[in-house]
Amino acid sequence: MKSLEKVPKKHLCLSISLRDYEQVIHDKAKTTCRSLSQYARKMVLGKPVTVYYRDQSYDEFTEAYISFKRDLDVILEKGRFTAVEKGWLQAQIENIKDVVVKLYDHVCENRDDKEHS
Repeated sequence: MKSLEKVPKKHLCLSISLRDYEQVIHDKAKTTCRSLSQYARKMVLGKPVTVYYRDQSYDEFTEAYISFKRDLDVILEKGRFTAVEKGWLQAQIENIKDVVVKLYDHVCENRDDKEHS
């Protein structure tokens, strides 16, 4: 026979506002916790919670690059460029360059912060 999992013997109930509840749900979604109960237990007991961290600059870069790549593939399939397409293509390339520069600056700033900590 399988041994049954230990079931909590005591329950802890608390009342929070709807705004606080939504914040808890939002915060829990950024963690590796599978349930709200697991997240709440860790928070109440002061145990470490693994949080996913996403770099917004990198996400923006990835989105811009994917969009740019799709559009560029469509244009390249034509084989010829009109003056309007050339202008648009140059503008898109400049947008990508701007995002890459922001991403590079962000990475450099984070490296500097970590080196001095």
